[in-house]
Formats: sequence, C-alpha cells, structure tokens
Amino acid sequence: MPSRRAWKPAASNVLRRSAGILPRRSKLTLKKSQRSLLSREGSPARNVRRNCPMASGPFTTMSPSSSPSCPIKTPASGSSSVGTRIRKGASAGTFVQLRRRWSSRLASTRFFASRSGRAIWWRLQRSPRCPGDCAHRTHRYRRPAIRHAPRSESPYAVPVSPLHHPPPRHRPMHDTAPIIDESKLATEQAEAFAELTALAHRKSGKIPPELLARHVLATYGAAEWPVQRAAMEALLRRLGFAKRDRLRVAERPEGGPFGLYRTRRPRTEARPYRTYLAELAELGPVSGSCDCPDFRRGSLGLCKHLLVVLDDLASRPRVFQKALDTRRPPSPGARLTWDPIRPLFGAGDWMERIVLYPGTKGGAARSAAERELARRFVRRVGEGLVLRNTFTDDPKRRLELAAALAGRVRLQQRRAGAEAPALLARLAEERERLERADVLRRAAPRLTRALRSLERPLYDYQKEGVERFLASGRLLLADDMGLGKTAQAIAACHALFRTGLIQRGLVIVPAPLKHQWYREWGSFSKTPIEVVDGSPAERAAMYRRARKGLLIANYEQVLRDLELMQQWKPDLVILDEAQRIKNWAAKTSHGVKELRPPYRLVLTGTPMENRLEELASIFDWVDDHALEPKWRLVPFHAEYVDGTRALAGARHLDVLRERIEPCTVRRLRRDILKQLPPRTDTEIPVPLTIEQQDQHDELRRPISALVSMSSRRPLTQSEFLRLMQLLNTQRIIANGLAQLDFTSV
Repeated sequence: MPSRRAWKPAASNVLRRSAGILPRRSKLTLKKSQRSLLSREGSPARNVRRNCPMASGPFTTMSPSSSPSCPIKTPASGSSSVGTRIRKGASAGTFVQLRRRWSSRLASTRFFASRSGRAIWWRLQRSPRCPGDCAHRTHRYRRPAIRHAPRSESPYAVPVSPLHHPPPRHRPMHDTAPIIDESKLATEQAEAFAELTALAHRKSGKIPPELLARHVLATYGAAEWPVQRAAMEALLRRLGFAKRDRLRVAERPEGGPFGLYRTRRPRTEARPYRTYLAELAELGPVSGSCDCPDFRRGSLGLCKHLLVVLDDLASRPRVFQKALDTRRPPSPGARLTWDPIRPLFGAGDWMERIVLYPGTKGGAARSAAERELARRFVRRVGEGLVLRNTFTDDPKRRLELAAALAGRVRLQQRRAGAEAPALLARLAEERERLERADVLRRAAPRLTRALRSLERPLYDYQKEGVERFLASGRLLLADDMGLGKTAQAIAACHALFRTGLIQRGLVIVPAPLKHQWYREWGSFSKTPIEVVDGSPAERAAMYRRARKGLLIANYEQVLRDLELMQQWKPDLVILDEAQRIKNWAAKTSHGVKELRPPYRLVLTGTPMENRLEELASIFDWVDDHALEPKWRLVPFHAEYVDGTRALAGARHLDVLRERIEPCTVRRLRRDILKQLPPRTDTEIPVPLTIEQQDQHDELRRPISALVSMSSRRPLTQSEFLRLMQLLNTQRIIANGLAQLDFTSV
C-alpha cells in the first residue's frame, strides 16, 4: 500500500493550480496505486485531517455523519459543498476533505472517483464556513503541551458554545449592551474561533494559538467581530514587543506554576513589575495580574509580562499540562480581585469591577475587619460581591474607600499569599488623584478670593471653565475659537499661584504666539512670567534663574530643552493649540508626555480633526484612563462598509461623550451668545510712508481711465482683469512695499 507521501504531492499540485502557480488542467491522472488507495474504504486516505475542532488528534478518522455537532450532511441526507465523495461502491458517508490555507483563503478539494478508478475529476472551490459548532481549524500542528492528552479530552477540540463557557465575567450596573441570541452567538463564536486561531498561527511563539483565541472569546465573546479581531492583534503586538525586548522569566514561584513571577531583559536586573499567574483554565480566560501600566489600561487581561510567563510554561510541556489540569483551591478567607476588562458600554468606572470573594469561612469565623469590609459589598456576581457604592460624586468618601481596600489587599497578601498587584497599583493611582482633588476642595475658598484679584473680570461661562479645572487639576478646555481659552488659563494659573498651590508653571505654545501670550498675561495678572528665548546657554541660565514664577516656551524647545524642563520640575503645564500632540508617534508628543506635573491644562478648539486616535493621544496626557483601552477605540466606535475595514462613519458616540465628560469642557459660540457683550469695532488709521504714497498715486491715472471707459461701454475681459490687477496692487502697496518688491526692499 502506498504511503501518504505519494498522495500529498498530487493534492499540493492541485492547490497550486488553483492559486495560479501551475497551469490548470481539466483532468489529473493519478497512479494506479493512488486510485486503489482512494477506492478502499477505511484506507489511510480517510485519515486526512478534517478542519473541524471535533477532530482532536493531528490526523483524525471521521466522517460528517459521525459527528453529531457538525451540520455538514452527507449527499444521501442533504446537500453539501464541502467534502470528498467516492462515487460507486462506497458508503455515503465516506468523505475525504483536504483543507489548506493559501493566500489567506480556505480552499477545499472535492473529488469524485469511480470504483475502478477510471476517471477522477477535481474541482477546487472556496468552501462556505461551517455554520454550526464546527469551527474549522487552519493548522495541523499540535503543540507539545497537549500532544499527549487523549483525543477525547483535548481542551481545544471542544466547539465554542455557551454551554462550555465558564460563568460570564462581571459586568457593572452601567453596562447596557444589547441582548444577543445565544444560538446566533454560538455560530458567530465558532467562526470567530477559527479566524482568531488562524490569525495567531505561527505568531504566538510557544503559546498555543487556541489558548489565545479562547481567552479573547471569553473576554469579548459578546462583542462584534472587529473588536475580537483587534483584541487578538493587540495580544500579538504585545508578544512582538516582548520578543523585541527579549524578555525572559527571571524569578518563578516555588511549588508550582502559579504564583508571583518577575521578568527581565538579558544582562539586566529584574523589572520592577510584579506578575501574578492565578489560574490557567482550558476553556476560560487566563487569570492573572500585573502592576505594569499596560495591564491596568489594556483591558485584555494579559500584558507582555504575562505572555512571557505563558510562553515559558508552554516551552515545558509537562509543567504546562499540569497548569491546565490544576484548579485554584477555594480560599478560606475573604479575597479581593479586580476584573481588568472595561465594559463596552457605560461610564466604565473601574471600582465597579472590584469583586470580593467571601471565602469558605462561616459568618461566625470571620474577623471583625472582614465583616466590616463585607458591608461595603452587595449584589452577588457568581460567587463574589461587588461594591455597594463607589462614590463617584463624593471624592472624600471615595478616598476613604480606596484606602480601606488597599489595606485589605496588603493584608491578604501577607496572610494567604493572594497577590493582586494590578489592584494595588490602581488603588494607588486613584488615591493620588483623589488626594489632589481633596487639596483643591479644601483650598476652594482661597481660590475664589484669588480670582477676584484679576486685573480684568471674567464672563460667567469663563468662570465655569476655571472652576472645572480647579476642581480636579486636569482638564481639556475645548471651547470654540474666540471664547477666551487664554483668559481662562491665565485666571487658573493666577489663582493657583496666589494660593501657593504651585510655585513653578510652564506654558507651551506655538512659537508665533509666545509674545501674544506675554501681552495677554500682563493685561490679566501680575504673576511673574518670562518668555524662554535665546541660545541654548541662555535658555539654560533662564531655567536656573527662575526658581519661582511661570515660563513661556514653544513646542520646538520641548525637544531641545526636555532635560532642563524636567529638572526644573514645573507644578503646572499648560498646552495651547494641543493638536500639536495629536500624533502619538511624533517626537513632540513623546517629549510633552515625558512632563508629568500634578496639574495639567490643555487648550484646543479642535481636539479631533480627522481620526479618533488624535483624541486618544491628547487624552493620554490629560487623563490616560478616560479612553482606555486605546486599541478598542476604532473597532468599537467606527462604522465599517460591508464588513470590510473601510470606514463609513462613527457610532456609540454617547459612550464616548460619557467617558470624556468628567475631564472635558467644550462650549460653542451659539451656546453662550447671550453672555457675550455687543460687538465692538475699533478702527486704527495707519498713515502711508512717502514712498508708499508716491507708488500708490502713480496707479490712480490708469485706474481712472478704465473706470471712465466702463461708464461709456462694458469693459472687455482683458480690460476688466487689468482694472482688478491695478486695484490689488494698490492694496499690496498699502500693506507694505516689501510685499510688492521683496528683493529690492
């Protein structure tokens, strides 16, 4: 009997002809041994692997009729456009299906053969995707970690279905996503699983692509396909970053695969981030935590450090299989966790995703601190509890809540070793933000008195903008052009400086506006301010000399004097015309974002000109949690054309407005027109010089001649153009002789 090797080249040639590499033929002649191979029922040809997740081994003998969950029917029971049938003398369910990925398409090969093998016809067509739970697999290599598992127990062979999913993740009260039909969801997830697996194929390192696909579907199973695809691409980018940085595991937990890890680069010390792997489920998402900024803001449940840990485990098959089979034992004491996946809809307050697991202790065995903590939680989610109230409108009580939760997390780390590094880091960030707001709240009476000492009064809407900034310390002021954004910024700086909340401030503006800002500043406030200019040595001396007050610099100087600005340590930074940092990849944007003062004010009349990424780049400096995660902005808010990547518009703008509203103020001219004073026009005559007057008068005679001619008859086209040219020349002369004759003047 011929080997499989004799069969493969023939199928490969057919696939190459379909791709246009080899010339097409109407028939394909096979060897006699190959024809006899096809005619025998139960021959090795039937062991060609079908692209169905029900097939768990590298090569599986299975027909569609034997798979209860596969909707592909045999020709005897229903029509099908996929599969291979042997025409005579064979059972109706004898199918041989070959799948290959070629030019990003799934091609299927169907052939019909007579019992004697006298005629075999080949036809290639792009097969429709299986509409049921039969998610087509596009790669045949089984990873070492699961190669030795029994085929019936393969964790990645089970079709995606709500029946096989773990309990859904907690979604907070503000999650108003529409309800989706479960049968339709199962079909869509089956298709998404195949596409996600193919997308991660040969890009996931030693991590099985199915594991990443399961994680994406477990976290974004109810989302649309563009969001799921973007989530997988975001994970693959992080894997690429880890490979670029050559990250390796530096420290491992003792006694098993779960626990605290640390990573490092070659020939360097361990990185400061703490990476905790809690559980590695076969069908659910990877459970872990890391205090790096990407994990806290990425809404993926993974970061490059956790991916490095998974890659390290997958390189050791036995340890990886043990991690898949091990389940986390129930904790006897209360345990706090945090779900890093921000919901698609609603405000997305991160504290609503803090979950308390009471543990296995009874009510009498709990300590007083645990009972007091449990009173703050309510509304069961699975086995856990969520916070009763997060006090979004009461910074003082929210600060007390954050301090209590941080103390409890540290206690559970010491007692039970239950690490929650991401939750601790997020609580520290929240406490810093709330403490800054608390300082401003206590200084509110003094700030109000300082605003009364301005040289010029503000309009009511301008006072509202200043008060919004002084309430939080960070704001995007996006008022329409001409509504006095500069005046509001000067007033805010004046109040902070007079009350002693800031000692040094930096105003970054476009270079042509530096002296205009200086003049405007003098008309509103007596706060000391200087314009940074001159040679590098002069600018360095100015930064050393200005120990108190404000400085005005331009964006180009940020790149040249970034180190001087960081050493000067400004307490406040104002960005005028902040669309200069709309491109996150530009050097100017990177330089500005290296400045990390506690108070930040951004001024722009056009926060978004073309793309959502521009708005995200600006908010990345004002409030980096407002639009998180960045990778989800375009696929979630963009409207695509006919399922392609071509954009047709925007959607879910109400979610966008709700999330940027706490740190954004925007008023249009029509909104505050009644608060503006009547228009005042001031004419300032500027006399002409003697040279301007002489050249201006020389053109009067030809102009008068043409005007007189137009009173007698209509001017021809050339005469009319000549008249317009002479009048325009007079206007140029009145503006300045240099505009008329630049080389001589």
